[in-house]
Amino acid sequence: GTGDFALEWIAPALTRAEGSTLAAVISRDASRAAAAAARVGAAHAFTSIESADTGLIDGVVLVTPNSAHAAGAIAALRRGLHVIVEKPMAHSVAECEQMIAAADASGRMLAVAHCMEWAPPRGCSARTPCERRHRQRAQRTDRRILPCGTRFTSP
Repeated sequence: GTGDFALEWIAPALTRAEGSTLAAVISRDASRAAAAAARVGAAHAFTSIESADTGLIDGVVLVTPNSAHAAGAIAALRRGLHVIVEKPMAHSVAECEQMIAAADASGRMLAVAHCMEWAPPRGCSARTPCERRHRQRAQRTDRRILPCGTRFTSP
């Protein structure tokens, strides 16, 4: 996404993270994608997950409206990309299950992020049923699906 949260919080964090390169920005609007990429120092801009060059990127951080989380994550996973999606994971348990199935099928990681996970006064107690189920599922798998708050690193 190209909203303030993506550009002012997520992009700088990715730029500073060890072993991470902010390679591209995706926005439905080509000029907005290009402007955002220039603003955050990304070399590439794309208008969709489907048009993104998977030779240039390993994964995506979906900072999009909640209603777009499931579709975006599934599209990225089907293209072989790792996915971090901001909380909430999706609007329903059914959407969460579809995302998990896409991660299982692709062999890629799916993580749900909460940027203020350990920042007072927030904590892990207020989870949606979808996120609780996601966490339980992650504990039963080979860790391709990461629980909320887990750091996203390449193996």
